[in-house]
Amino acid sequence: MNIELTAPKNFSEMTEKELRYLCALLVAGQSETQIHVKCFIRFSGIKIVARVLETYWFTKPKLKGFFKLGDEQVAFFASRLKFLTSKYDGITPFKRIGFDAKPVDKLLRDTTFATYFEAENHYQAYIFKKDEKYLTKLLAVLYNAPEKWMQRHATATDRMMCLLWFMGIKEHFARKWKYLFKKEDTDDDDDSPTPPNMYLIITNQVRMLTDGDITKNKQVLGSPTWDALTELDNKCREYEQMKSKS
Repeated sequence: MNIELTAPKNFSEMTEKELRYLCALLVAGQSETQIHVKCFIRFSGIKIVARVLETYWFTKPKLKGFFKLGDEQVAFFASRLKFLTSKYDGITPFKRIGFDAKPVDKLLRDTTFATYFEAENHYQAYIFKKDEKYLTKLLAVLYNAPEKWMQRHATATDRMMCLLWFMGIKEHFARKWKYLFKKEDTDDDDDSPTPPNMYLIITNQVRMLTDGDITKNKQVLGSPTWDALTELDNKCREYEQMKSKS
């Protein structure tokens, strides 16, 4: 008997319900292996009926009777979902938080450069301080909602989704603008990396776009995120080329 089992191959193929389930598992502190196995079972639409020694017995909608998979088979299929805990590009954010708050474009194509900087600032604050209030702030920025409103309506699952979503945005940006987001060499033995100076980063990038003309600051910060990042990437590329020639 042939049994077809299907599951998402990446975040772009996942439904909101599936993303919510993943975030709930992460909030609950499940291990990566537990997440991969549980998501394989949930996403493929099968249910465990029993387990005997190293064999699972499953049922599947519209399938008469049961079928079995050994531990190794379950582990193999679950390993196909490793992207759930490693690569987050392609996430579509929840359609709304509470009743009213709706997200910006999933890759920030409809936001201003200033909004992108604000989001990055809250993200970096969370990464280095591990205080969830910064995820609430990030949610407020990416859902165009007041922070106090988010404090009342956002759940731990919402905050986890926002974290994964922004991590995916950064992965996408790093591939698209490889000169601007060039990975710096770091000391692998450094257990306490220094948080980035976001004020200095913002000031330097705005200055690059205005060529030092402060009268253009407001215009630059109000420009579309993708336009600003594309121009910054071009400037970084030109600098790298000039440096290599000299």
